[in-house]
Parts: sequence; structure tokens; C-alpha cells
Amino acid sequence: LKYRIISSIIQLAALIYLVPHMRAIGAIISLFVIGSIINNFLFLGGIKKLFGINVELANLARVFLANILLGLVMLPVILIKQNIVDLLFGFILGFLVYPILLALSGVANTEFLSDIKRFTRDIPFVEKVANFIVSYLDYFVRV
Repeated sequence: LKYRIISSIIQLAALIYLVPHMRAIGAIISLFVIGSIINNFLFLGGIKKLFGINVELANLARVFLANILLGLVMLPVILIKQNIVDLLFGFILGFLVYPILLALSGVANTEFLSDIKRFTRDIPFVEKVANFIVSYLDYFVRV
């Protein structure tokens, strides 16, 4: 919770500063770039502190790359006139494209998918949603 609060404060400050100056681009930078970097480094520190686990920075860099690519894919949707249809289209586009980016960047692999299944097993609704997402991701991991 502490890390989420710190991350949220930093993202909010970035949004307050960047959006008036850069409009949609400022929001993209705040949420996709700054948010990803802050979250990843805070959670890395937490994981190391709590569990003594060192996370490989190469894997973190792949997640960051997937986030940057998703931001670039979403950029045209965000820059056009925003109404509910455009935002819904952007959400669907992100949902369809992000798993592909995870697979292409090497973040999602068979071990990753197995871990998701194992972690969500026996959690009724979460397990069903996770299995759907894992099946979708699995297609791109195997391609």
C-alpha cells in the first residue's frame, strides 16, 4: 500500500504538471512512462526487502518496452476527438495489442503463463478471467 501511495502521488504530480503543458502527450508520459518506471522500481525494492529476491533488470526493461509500445499504439486514439466510442475503441485496442507486445518483447513466455495459472488457481472469478487471458497470450507466445 505504501508503494502505491508513493507512486500515485508522483503520477498525480506529473499529471498536474505535464497535462496543462503537453495535453494528451503529458498524460501518456505521466501514466505510461513515469508511472511504469516508478512502480517497477518501488516494487523491486519491496520484493527485495520482503523476500530477498533480486529481479533481473532485463525482464523489467522488457515490461517497460511493452508499456512504451502500448503508449505509442494508443497515441493516435488519445489524440483524436475523445468521446465514449473513441475511448472504448482505445480500451479494446489496448486489450488486444498489449498481450501481443508482452509476447513479442519476451515478457510473456510459457513459464510466465504457468505462474499466472498457478497463482490464480482456486480463486473462482479471477481464475476464469486469468485463464481467458492466458489462453489469448499463449497463442502469441507459441507463434
